[in-house]
Amino acid sequence: MASFIGLVPDDDTLVCGVDCLGRCNKGPNIQVKRRDGSWFEFNGIDSVDKVYKVLVDHMDCDVSAAAAECLQHNFDGNAHLDRNEVQEAIESYDKAISTGFADQEGVILVMRSTAYLQRAFTHRLNVRALLEKGANERELNVEGVCAMLSIAEAVPSGAARIMD
Repeated sequence: MASFIGLVPDDDTLVCGVDCLGRCNKGPNIQVKRRDGSWFEFNGIDSVDKVYKVLVDHMDCDVSAAAAECLQHNFDGNAHLDRNEVQEAIESYDKAISTGFADQEGVILVMRSTAYLQRAFTHRLNVRALLEKGANERELNVEGVCAMLSIAEAVPSGAARIMD
């Protein structure tokens, strides 16, 4: 549903949810009513690419291929973020921005910022745990900790491994 809403051009195309179509084993299922009044039903519409094909090939909508690519990268980034795969999420959001589809840029920038904040929070927890461990063992090497923090700052994508 989100793919249809994100890709439908700003014309008189209406996207709305419907009740059960009774074919769950073939889903996700959609019904399309064309402008001429004819109905089509499609099964297995489970990707942005398939939504794009329905809109372009069967509904004669003018949909940007860059919009479809951008939306797919955005969804990929969201899935990575849900699995706490922060670096992969940031890379997906960067790819989405690089498509040049300006309509989604604001949303993607917010999500990429969220990923950066999540990474910073994780780094903060790791540093705090490291400092507490060193303080408890009375073997805190301040110069070593500072060196690790400098490296982590210079290479944020590797900071979690550096802290480990």
